[in-house]
Amino acid sequence: MMRGLFGVAVALGLAAQPAQAAVTPEQESDLRCAVWAALIGGNIESPSKQHAFRLALAWFSGRYEAGTGIAIESAITPEYVLSLAEEDGLHAECAPRMQDIMSTPSVIPAQGTVTPEQESDLRCAVWAAMIGGNRTSANDQQAYGLALTWFSGRYEAGTGITTDQAMTPEYLHSLAEEEDSLNAECIPRMRDMGQRFAVWANRMSEFEQASKSAVAE
Repeated sequence: MMRGLFGVAVALGLAAQPAQAAVTPEQESDLRCAVWAALIGGNIESPSKQHAFRLALAWFSGRYEAGTGIAIESAITPEYVLSLAEEDGLHAECAPRMQDIMSTPSVIPAQGTVTPEQESDLRCAVWAAMIGGNRTSANDQQAYGLALTWFSGRYEAGTGITTDQAMTPEYLHSLAEEEDSLNAECIPRMRDMGQRFAVWANRMSEFEQASKSAVAE
């Protein structure tokens, strides 16, 4: 069931990073809501709703990793997933945040200097939007849509600047002629996260099966 949720996401990517600092309550919420999106999305049959939860998963995962430097899959343990499965308040916490993703984000003041990695997040968000907008395959469009959401979540969590603010006409125009360099920069990141998400999908599936077996016993 969870394999289907991540099937399209096999195209996404970023290498795992070591923990950099203590996890804040907001970052913990990002992790909780990433798991929530995976659990709910894996049990929905509607393709459009599945895609909405994939977007939420990509957004929350990107925010968590950018804010903490902790790879999302290293933060997920069987005990953690099972503890969240029993929480009644998880939907009340995460559904409004997911709704915010689908609406226009509020303006957030810049927090500091943008690092080269954060600049790459923005460049790759623009790249995913441009490439995805020119693809006719529904699967390709969804994959690049997930990449756009993930890179945007990383950029906004790391800088405090919304992508709406950063993607000015001048900035978009400056990247329009950089297709080759953007491909070289962003394709490996997209691919690597896809491989990691596939690993996480397998792990989540194993957790779900183990949970069902425990209940049956």
